[in-house]
Amino acid sequence: MKNLPHPHSIELITTGTELLLGQTINTHLRTIAQALLQLGLRIQRQTTIPDGEILLPVLQEALSRSRILIVTGGLGPTSDDVTRPLLSKLLEKPLILHEPTLQHIRQRFRNRNIPVTPLVEKQAYLPQGAEVFPNPNGTAPGLYVTKEFFGQDKHLFFLPGPPRELIPILNNHVLPRIDALCPDRPSSALLLVRTLGKGESFLQQVIEQPLREISPNIEIGYCARSGEVDLRIILYGEETAKLDLVRETLLRLIGDVVWHMGNEELEHLIIARATQLRTTVATAESCTGGLVAHRLTRVPGASAIYLGGVVVYSNAEKIRQLDVPEHLLQNHGAVSSEVALAMLQGLLKKTQAQHAVATTGIAGPTGGTPQKPVGTCFIAATSPQGPIVQQLQLSQERDAFQYQATQHALNLLRLSLG
Repeated sequence: MKNLPHPHSIELITTGTELLLGQTINTHLRTIAQALLQLGLRIQRQTTIPDGEILLPVLQEALSRSRILIVTGGLGPTSDDVTRPLLSKLLEKPLILHEPTLQHIRQRFRNRNIPVTPLVEKQAYLPQGAEVFPNPNGTAPGLYVTKEFFGQDKHLFFLPGPPRELIPILNNHVLPRIDALCPDRPSSALLLVRTLGKGESFLQQVIEQPLREISPNIEIGYCARSGEVDLRIILYGEETAKLDLVRETLLRLIGDVVWHMGNEELEHLIIARATQLRTTVATAESCTGGLVAHRLTRVPGASAIYLGGVVVYSNAEKIRQLDVPEHLLQNHGAVSSEVALAMLQGLLKKTQAQHAVATTGIAGPTGGTPQKPVGTCFIAATSPQGPIVQQLQLSQERDAFQYQATQHALNLLRLSLG
């Protein structure tokens, strides 16, 4: 991307052989990038490297092009944690004992009735002159150092790898310092628009020109996932005043496929809205196999409004648990609007829930027919106008099908709540 609207160059280096082997998912980029974006700043480059001596030349190369570096991982007690000695070498400063960190490590081990070892205590030996960020959730502290490189001041932040340790240090120490280091950045406004059911090329064709008429310098990004697209809209400087107009324009153009403007997931919106309404929710699932219920019950506070759900995968269980009439199954098949509606009605009768959703479909890879191919899905839900049934043709890949069906089911539940 050319002509970025801010001059501040921030680079992220993530260390860990397990990241490159695929054994651990690297969530650091998302966590840090999203936090910086809230400040109107961006990561310009991200590099992932294995544990070991390679960190030193990577640091030197990054310093040649970036003003601010954030490095994660390699601060622990084991032999592959070499960030501290390599940082000492880069700065040409010795590792010296940091007494508060040593006492924190010893106290943490005493609290757990575990003997502390010299291997663990070595985490308290830090490069001379480094600012230390305490780590209340672990033993390896975060670090901040400055270095003059080619006549320019460079700023380096080092964070422990485990997210439960990294995130508090990032929020409490790193972000405030980066914020202060970049006082002259232009203001920005970000709008994340979550859509369901239309592809990115369709959305671009509909929204791109109208939005650029509002602001020629608007930044529009598309992130396509299975059956849905997230739109990223960013305005800068004085153009941020036009954010409400952008929002209104998007709702006018594609409001039928927008399910949220923000970061929250559907299940969080549903639990929050149902809690606000003091109403109740229930689920009946066949093709989604309990995934709708799983997502709802992951949200804190779900127990106040979610009565429960049933997974009725076989026809026999649809009859036994939800009183689905056998003749509907025989005449229309389990994957039909008639059975989806009967599942919903049986669920409402059994649970007395005020809002509910039911799913039935063909997840594949077998089971399809010319009339009902793999990917066929029927979702029944309550609505302000009464029970409705939505027929969908989703992915023919099983995992993608179940995810898409779950998204559509949750969205209908969201609409049911008004």
